[in-house]
Amino acid sequence: MLILKDVSMYYHSGETVVAGLNKINIELERGEFVAITGESGSGKTTLLNVISALLPYHDGEMYVDGKQTSYFDDADWEEYRRRKIGFVFQDYSLIDSYTAVENVAAAMMINGTDEKTARLRAVSLLERVGLSGFETHRAGRLSSGQKQRLSIARALAKDTEIIVADEPTGNLDTENGRQIVELLRSLSRDRLVIMVTHNTAEADPYITRKIRLHDGRVVADVLCNPRVSDTPEELPPHSGTPDRETSRRFARLNVRAQPRKTLLVTGFMLISLMAMFVFLGSFLSEYDDSDTKIYDPTAFANGDDTRICVRNYDGSPLTSEQLKEIGDIEHVANVDKYDLVNDVTYYWREGTDYKFIYNTAYIPESDKDTVSVSLISGNFMRSCTSVTEDMLTAGRMPERADEVIAASDDTSIIGQTFRFYFKQNSGWGAGQHVALDLTVCGTVPGGGGRVYFSDQLSFSIAESLGDKNGVALFNYLTSKDVLMVNGFECYLIVDGTLDGASYRLSSAYSDLNITEGGEIYTVGSGAERRLISRVGMADYSASTKLIVAVSPKVYELAFGNPESGQASVYIESYAYCDSVLAALSALGLDTTVPYRSGTLEYDPGKVQERLVNLCISIGGFIGVIALEIIVLGAFLKLKRKDYSVLTSVGMTVKMVRDMNRYELYGEFVAAALLFAAAVAATALGGVKYITDMLKYFRWYHFIFLAICASAAAAALTERYNRYLTKRLKLRVIRDPEQEE
Repeated sequence: MLILKDVSMYYHSGETVVAGLNKINIELERGEFVAITGESGSGKTTLLNVISALLPYHDGEMYVDGKQTSYFDDADWEEYRRRKIGFVFQDYSLIDSYTAVENVAAAMMINGTDEKTARLRAVSLLERVGLSGFETHRAGRLSSGQKQRLSIARALAKDTEIIVADEPTGNLDTENGRQIVELLRSLSRDRLVIMVTHNTAEADPYITRKIRLHDGRVVADVLCNPRVSDTPEELPPHSGTPDRETSRRFARLNVRAQPRKTLLVTGFMLISLMAMFVFLGSFLSEYDDSDTKIYDPTAFANGDDTRICVRNYDGSPLTSEQLKEIGDIEHVANVDKYDLVNDVTYYWREGTDYKFIYNTAYIPESDKDTVSVSLISGNFMRSCTSVTEDMLTAGRMPERADEVIAASDDTSIIGQTFRFYFKQNSGWGAGQHVALDLTVCGTVPGGGGRVYFSDQLSFSIAESLGDKNGVALFNYLTSKDVLMVNGFECYLIVDGTLDGASYRLSSAYSDLNITEGGEIYTVGSGAERRLISRVGMADYSASTKLIVAVSPKVYELAFGNPESGQASVYIESYAYCDSVLAALSALGLDTTVPYRSGTLEYDPGKVQERLVNLCISIGGFIGVIALEIIVLGAFLKLKRKDYSVLTSVGMTVKMVRDMNRYELYGEFVAAALLFAAAVAATALGGVKYITDMLKYFRWYHFIFLAICASAAAAALTERYNRYLTKRLKLRVIRDPEQEE
């Protein structure tokens, strides 16, 4: 069944050529138990490797069942090893992470046998070689004798006609060695068993033939003991054909058998995904260069980067329907109906927002201390249109102009009255401020001194700063002569304590010489004209501006119902600015971003820092991909022995590549799912670093991340497969130079 005719094989080392085999001529048949002997370097293992197709021959011809093999390609040799050859090696060549049953079943699964059937037969084969009870033991934990028995059981599982054994007793004691040789002799009943050995004394009682080599030549070929059977029985035909499902079975088997390796690869892929996510998020956050500019508050005092100013192109008031549509846009946190007041600063906590400065000076008229107010640090105004009633933790919404809602966990402040100072440099002039006494009527969650002002007060301040200012209303209430002579501009507020068509002035401006209740004026025109009168003076002495307080009715007569021509939209984060701007534009609204409008000049230091961060982000992102491929590739190379064992048992290189793909892609999918779960869990858990990072991500960024991560996994897989293909195509399990 096996004929070698003038077979030669050469080793090449630089310009030197050494003959491993030199014109070997032998014929071997089933039923023989052949021992190949000779001193070290004689060519024993080389001959065995050529017979088992682990090494190519260069001259002559080898016939298998009468067929020439010189024209065989890699696929033919793989088929030959899978169908014809069973291996028993000195180093056992077992997969240590597999159990005994799995090592034996693997040989059958490679030939297409389903896993369940393969496991059942593996149990019976283990019993045949004396390993009953060791089925679930991992191969790496068996003794030397048990490992060699397991190796024989695996060779039997293939039902091949040829079994080759390379020094099968080399690592065993005398008794175990004798038992192994006896077992091999019993196998020769229906097979050709070829054994390479140094210990001829151990083999002589059992072998049927001894072939001795010297310098790659056959120097002796002697018949010894009679065969076990002169009429070998036919072996059962191979059942099944390997396919991609076979590769998938082995991929699943590797995952079960090598949990540490699976966890390490999956974990490293997960860490790589997280690192890629962080570097991509860093790049996205640094992509907008507006934070590298110096903010100039000339146009907008409030440069909050989450603020967007919106209005209709024709200047008409924003309707309630429009405001609702704006509030429903994704990532819009809230909408303040009165945009202009958002540039007005208020101070109300003594010692924190402002403080009194007492100066002792001789004043002839009074000889008293003088007191001035120093404004330290305040917040920008927000109207109560920014909050809703269901946000209240206590109290109620403002019903009068002099009521406010405070963001505070202390509900005891409800009902308390505080002095508020307001300042708007561009509208009122530097150093000018207005003081009003306002009462807290409700609280919402939060802190930091945030207060929400009434609809009426916010509107009146907005009108004082807009086209309709307090001077216009003052013209209704006083004669032009008085206004021109005294030259005062006024600040308008709506006072809910005033009834009917009435108004009053701040007492600090009593030199206007308008006697209380002395004048009657008209507001409106035609049939809408109404008579109003001044009812008195108010204590607004802390203000540096003239204040005109009017009743709600007068206010309505002068301006109608409060309507806003411009609103402030506050978004969840600056990261969403562009998407919200696009949505506002789709609604037909004119928009301005104060933060962008006020950042005109670049800060060289920030520009340099941004460029460095961008380079680090790009380099880090690419570096993570490269590191994943290099590190995991190096780790996987440590597992090359397992693949070599499988190919020696009969697995084709194509099956190895497919198995590797299924395994690594499965680990990548597991890492991707864990990554998604981790990001979702940390985001839901309110981890600020992650939530801030996610604000810059859009759906297409996640697709880009998935593509890059998938490409990294694919590159790792294909790079490792190319390495395996190159190594496995050498078809050498044991390095022949160790012997030759």
